[in-house]
Amino acid sequence: MLAVVSMALVSCGGGNNDKQETPEVAQKIETPAAEPVVEEAPIVEEPSVHHFMGKVAGSDVHMSMYVDGSSVLGRYYYDSQRKKGNKSSMMFFGEKDDDSLELTEFYTDHPTGQFEGDWNDGVYKGTFTRAKDGKTFDFELTEAEGGEAFFADDELAFEIPDFEVDMDVDLDDIDIDFSGAGSADWDKILDEYEQYVNKYYSFAEKASKGNASAMTDALSMAEKATSLAEKLDRADDNLSTAQMNRLLKIQNKMAEAAMKMAGAASKVEDMMNDLENMDVEDLLKNMPEIPGF
Repeated sequence: MLAVVSMALVSCGGGNNDKQETPEVAQKIETPAAEPVVEEAPIVEEPSVHHFMGKVAGSDVHMSMYVDGSSVLGRYYYDSQRKKGNKSSMMFFGEKDDDSLELTEFYTDHPTGQFEGDWNDGVYKGTFTRAKDGKTFDFELTEAEGGEAFFADDELAFEIPDFEVDMDVDLDDIDIDFSGAGSADWDKILDEYEQYVNKYYSFAEKASKGNASAMTDALSMAEKATSLAEKLDRADDNLSTAQMNRLLKIQNKMAEAAMKMAGAASKVEDMMNDLENMDVEDLLKNMPEIPGF
């Protein structure tokens, strides 16, 4: 009996030829809600202190820097001086721009040197220029852990001196009433004059070896150096014996530089005369051979 009923059900289902319509089902696609955009706050680096060990001009130093954003303050000392009992240190300030770091070394109220280099992966490396004579020296410092050998944080908090950072002395700015200058004033004047003459001498020496750009620089400096020398000559009565002796040494060096410049100018003049007197055919004959042509 169960088998018959089962067959009947199958037969009814299979015999229906009418097309059955499938009811449409509305599909609701839910779009996920957009997540709120959270703006990331700019990363602000906290002030930090960094210690370095290495060499400046071939001598061992210890240096500490206080870095606040792009501003940098710091001190350093030469190890050899500390071993002799000299506790003094050099101070500096500067700006950090990405990897580039430029520092001005100073003493009281005037710059004494300039560090220029890159600070990458814990190494600060570049060139140091000495202000008094323009000489340059390589330096390389490696970041190290702080300790007794370095400077404490409170030693790095000092006021930046109020002077323009310019490694070239501008003699137009030296406008002093020479008649009323005291001994300390004269020492400062002589410091500035000596610094200027040293730089002039350096340019003159390079010019005497054929450096055309150095000759241009030296000629532009000569007039100012001469004008200051004339002012100093008129102030002889106000100088102490030691200051007078120092002035004479500076002026002697200026005279040596002038002789070097005269020699360099003579060489240039002779060369120009040779070129002027040489016709095109002779000029071509004296041209050096160029490999490959």
